[in-house]
Amino acid sequence: MSKRTRKLRRLNRQLDEKLTPASTAMLYQITRRIRTAPISAYQQESIRHDVIEMLQEAESRGASPEDAIGGDIAAFCDSVLAEVPPLTARERRLYALHDVLWPMSLPAACMIGQHMVLLSLHAEGWPAVPVTTGIAVGIGFYLLAVCCAVLLTRTLTHSSFTQVYNGLLTVRLLLIPWWLIFVLLAMFWDQPLWYINGPLVIALELLVLIVSLILSATLD
Repeated sequence: MSKRTRKLRRLNRQLDEKLTPASTAMLYQITRRIRTAPISAYQQESIRHDVIEMLQEAESRGASPEDAIGGDIAAFCDSVLAEVPPLTARERRLYALHDVLWPMSLPAACMIGQHMVLLSLHAEGWPAVPVTTGIAVGIGFYLLAVCCAVLLTRTLTHSSFTQVYNGLLTVRLLLIPWWLIFVLLAMFWDQPLWYINGPLVIALELLVLIVSLILSATLD
């Protein structure tokens, strides 16, 4: 998420805390629809900012949230989203790349840590680094779960998994059990399956991390 998107999201959080419960409930329903729209995260936050201002203005007049946006939330969201330019082909490719690299970055970071521990304990075996049963099975289960989540998200919302993941807390919570399974398997099922070239694998893992971080910092 880019710097300007994070800044606008923080501002929106500060503003929506001042809304009445009725306006907050309305904003929540609108946000749920916006978060799954195939537009950039910055555009999502811009829409939320405009909606917050509309709700604040309605409150200052003593009007209800329904008076501000109309009675049909779905129709309101559709009309607003219809005016937002879609993602460009380049942006869609970058989001797709991030959808692939981001899930891989978490196991990569864990494996780099494991490589460093193994190097400190068994330096005489370097540059050969063992791939344990737990690491192999854990990565398999974790990546399978994330791939299913990515495909399901794109099928149902036609949006990037990264955008939906960043926007909806429930999606982030769904991945926690799979991440814990991976960590536990990697920690306690440590029987070596085969050996790989340590420097090469660590370089590839660092590349995945760096590119993923760059995309996270630059994509809106």
